[in-house]
Amino acid sequence: MARPLCCFLALLAATAVQSGYHAPSDLKHQIHHANWEQSHGKPPDTSSQARMQRRFEMTSPLLTPWGAMSDQGPTFEPVLSGMSACSMVLMRHRFVDSHSAPFVTQYLPPPNCPFQRVVINFTASVDGYQYDRTGILYLGDTEVWRTSTVESNGPPGVTWTHWEDQASYFSLWKRPQIFIFELCNSLKRNFNGAIDVTLTATFFKVEVLSITAPPADSIFPISSRRSLLHQGSAFRYPEQEASSNIAIPRNTKRAVLTIAATAQTDEEFWWSNVPESCKSSFDGGKTQLPALSSFREVRVRIDGEIAGAAWPFPVVFAGGAAPPLHRSVVGIQTFSLREAEIDLSPWLAVLGDGTEHKISLEVVGIDDRHPGGPRFVTVPDHWILSGKVFVWEGQPYEDQSITRGSPPRVSVSDLDYKASDCARSKTLDLMLEQAVSRQITVEAEILMPGGTLATYAWKQKFNMSGKSAFFSKTHSQMVQNLYNTKDAATVDGEEIYGLRQDYPIFMNFTYIPPVGNVTLGIDADLHQKLDRTVTGLTVFTNGFEPFEMLSRLDGIWRGTTTQVDHGGHVRYYQYNNGKSSFGSGEVFGDYSLALHDGEFLGDRPATGPAIWGRSVKVANDTIIQDRLYIHLHEEPWPLNKIVGVSYGDGDGDKQAIRPAYIA
Repeated sequence: MARPLCCFLALLAATAVQSGYHAPSDLKHQIHHANWEQSHGKPPDTSSQARMQRRFEMTSPLLTPWGAMSDQGPTFEPVLSGMSACSMVLMRHRFVDSHSAPFVTQYLPPPNCPFQRVVINFTASVDGYQYDRTGILYLGDTEVWRTSTVESNGPPGVTWTHWEDQASYFSLWKRPQIFIFELCNSLKRNFNGAIDVTLTATFFKVEVLSITAPPADSIFPISSRRSLLHQGSAFRYPEQEASSNIAIPRNTKRAVLTIAATAQTDEEFWWSNVPESCKSSFDGGKTQLPALSSFREVRVRIDGEIAGAAWPFPVVFAGGAAPPLHRSVVGIQTFSLREAEIDLSPWLAVLGDGTEHKISLEVVGIDDRHPGGPRFVTVPDHWILSGKVFVWEGQPYEDQSITRGSPPRVSVSDLDYKASDCARSKTLDLMLEQAVSRQITVEAEILMPGGTLATYAWKQKFNMSGKSAFFSKTHSQMVQNLYNTKDAATVDGEEIYGLRQDYPIFMNFTYIPPVGNVTLGIDADLHQKLDRTVTGLTVFTNGFEPFEMLSRLDGIWRGTTTQVDHGGHVRYYQYNNGKSSFGSGEVFGDYSLALHDGEFLGDRPATGPAIWGRSVKVANDTIIQDRLYIHLHEEPWPLNKIVGVSYGDGDGDKQAIRPAYIA
């Protein structure tokens, strides 16, 4: 579905119904039963969707019993000789009108199957017309994966497969849980597509010398905790207060909060919004542009005091702006919406005092109309929020093993927001510029279990700059924003975790007036990048795991750098009030994964060798190039020389050779 970027264009285009999450209320549902099966060398079979149009996201492979796995299947085989795995089909379900009706089953750990790692395979298809929808997987009250479906424009339908590493949630998977998958689909008017999904969990045991943090000893949800009601536990903010009270073990030696935050309905295109002072610039104020700036901050508070923040990545869902932009390559983070990490170790003396403490989440934008200067204000409807605290414990409970220390010293910079005025040009155009910077530091002296005293600190920096323009004569909007963040957790000044991100986005959206039986027309350009370097003890996997098993990569590495590039130029038309549609254009996707030694040139990472790469080109919904690369020795090798995978070399001849393991 084509969702215009703002009300300025929405008033010109057909009314668009937003996709996404709605807070469930009906408790009537069916409890489903999962089936076990032993797996000795074959990944889940997804061949039944062969005739459907395939969708995929540009990601790196993850470690499975069958080798490094991507949406195309196993791409190369690590040295895992003699390993067996056990798999469980946890969900096989058709989501029809599924608001307030999540899929629920009882999960039990696999019997007679020792495991250290868990991966899930999610395969879905839609055979009718349907919007994109948000899906969330919970184990009990804890969210463990958030995803989005793709739009379907009718027969033969669309299908996609996604693999997700669940190693971070090992402490949850090793215990019985209420398994809940929430996917709020709806059938109405011309949209008749039910969503068929299958989710398979695979359990296996393998020793990996990971450069990330080991799985946490326990995980505490920051959620509405409604699993006993057989409902999802994410908050709908600001309609619901997003907070939980938790008490962590007194011998905790590290604690990290992760945040899942997704913008929906009025907030979905927050990154294209204008300053609050400019929202009435057109039509004598009758047309209200979405406002509160192109900045959003997801705050974490502990007992009311700011402990950190996340600055969201501007996800463009698989239907946003113009549907052909997401065929066959969907946007960045469509199938796996990444969570932010906030190190709470400077708070251990407070959180570990044996009593409960309130951890809350909130989302704010900026109101620049206030007489005293710009100020933060709560966003409108709505954001889907949840969080969780990962806890690593020290020695067993004894007096000398209790974590002690001073309350944290918190420093939060004043709001630094600059925006151009809202003066209109003689051509009835509006040109805007915005810039924001933020800085947060939290530090404390902590005496860890075992008697080690050190200064623990959490430091964050954020900058945003952007330009936008509205052209009345051509009914178009242009947005060009750059966001960058820098996070670091340190112990006595030594960095144990670091994250550096740059994520620019460019969008040019033009509405094409109706003519004949064309009721909606859109011309859209999108170009979006994510340059992300993570080092040290991240909670989540960093992509290096399957490559480490090759044991042929020299050097000492502390992290990885991923670079993702996605975009295209398309046209999209709806006919006869949305009863049919047509789209055309070109779309591209590029992805690379590189090793990182932890050294930086200023704020820029000194990236090591690229170990994985993929480049895709699509023309008029047809893949004309799909190249994979892997680095095994001193020089990168094209992957099709290793495993025989190719989707053409740009001449339009599409071919697919079944992948084969490396000999």
